Amino acid sequence: MARNRALGSPYQTERVSADFTTDFGVDAYLVEAVPLIVTLDPYAVNHDQVVIQDVTLQAAARPIIINASEGQAINGYGTTLQIAVNGGSVQLTFRDGLWIPALSSGSGGGASTLVFRPGGVPGGNVYVTWTGIQEAMTPGCTVLVDSSLAVGRIAHVPAVSGVTDMTGATLSGYSTSFPAPDPLGLYATDVLQIDDGAQLHNLKCVINGLGILLDSKTTPGMTFAYTAGDATLLQIFQSSLAMTTTATVPGIQVPSGATLEINANYAYIGAFPLPTATPLIFVAAGGTLTLALFNSSSVYNGAGANVLAGAVGATLNYEYDSSSGATALLLPPAPGFLGTVTLYQATLAQLAEPAKGATAGRPVPPYLLAGEMYLDLTLGIPIWWTGAAWINASIRPAGRLAATAAFISPQMRSTGLCSWPAYLGSHRAITRGWSASQRSMSRAV
Repeated sequence: MARNRALGSPYQTERVSADFTTDFGVDAYLVEAVPLIVTLDPYAVNHDQVVIQDVTLQAAARPIIINASEGQAINGYGTTLQIAVNGGSVQLTFRDGLWIPALSSGSGGGASTLVFRPGGVPGGNVYVTWTGIQEAMTPGCTVLVDSSLAVGRIAHVPAVSGVTDMTGATLSGYSTSFPAPDPLGLYATDVLQIDDGAQLHNLKCVINGLGILLDSKTTPGMTFAYTAGDATLLQIFQSSLAMTTTATVPGIQVPSGATLEINANYAYIGAFPLPTATPLIFVAAGGTLTLALFNSSSVYNGAGANVLAGAVGATLNYEYDSSSGATALLLPPAPGFLGTVTLYQATLAQLAEPAKGATAGRPVPPYLLAGEMYLDLTLGIPIWWTGAAWINASIRPAGRLAATAAFISPQMRSTGLCSWPAYLGSHRAITRGWSASQRSMSRAV
């Protein structure tokens, strides 16, 4: 999980041969003895991520049991998941009490791994039509897209397939040679195009060098089930999401009252092969898009492009680190976005500093998670946020909570091969259609 990764630490792995509990300081565990029981971190925070990998090649006979801690669950599996195929692995990402699994071709426990290979030979878990994939899909499955034999090296989800329920499923590139080759220049080894009339519903993860193209002309190519008061999450890791130049309606639409959060890690978001005036994502008035880009991820919003668009009253929270190049790509912010655009950027120096400041500078919700610490320099003591109030080590209230919007230096949240904060500093708000304003938010560090 390695929340310290943003501070420059290398990717952390650990070899294990006995039952263990995962820790946020480790990105991947290599299991060298089976059977074995893994307990997922009981103190996990949003965006923490860990990989469990069988290296014994004996998990089929002696499975690796992965248990969620008390108060947690594993999406599509309840509280227990198994790696029950030799050489299997699972990548688990934490969000709001739920671990979201991305299963490799070796992972078992009820989930399946399917290969979509148009132009290939069907058999076993290999399917040459998307209809075959739809019929074979099970909860929590992984679909490996191999477009190497497809016409133009692009696999298609055809219009006749209608809506594909992707709840709990992961889409992955098939090739293991990512990032090369990249035959189409889309930062992807394999490419899947969602033709107009087809829709992927509730997709949560796109990983391992897969490019998703949306050719939306009458209907959006991706839809989500939104819950009032909560964000719907889409993760893009070492992959890309883009519009075709022939698309005429937004590929993703965020309705009023909904929040879509896209976490992009080593990812590209934009249009292919050329910029298009049709937005990839459109946010209605009252809707919110949170876009977090890290580790050289980027949004192409340059000349002729309109990737991110929104109505007056919509909100765009744009989070990025210095590696993403987001400043150059998004200024002026999203020309087609008429609502409020808020930029967040963190530097390594900011992330390295502890959370500290005066009593009057204590952070306030929603920039807090239960258990976060703050060194109150006015009182000269550390204090902790319970989820409702600040307390000191004696469990007594730590004085009056100041009504200020100062930021706290966040714990690091890890996704894939990188870590990022849940919220970032260098905060600017730009409101289109109203008087433009700019303000600096000093971090309480």
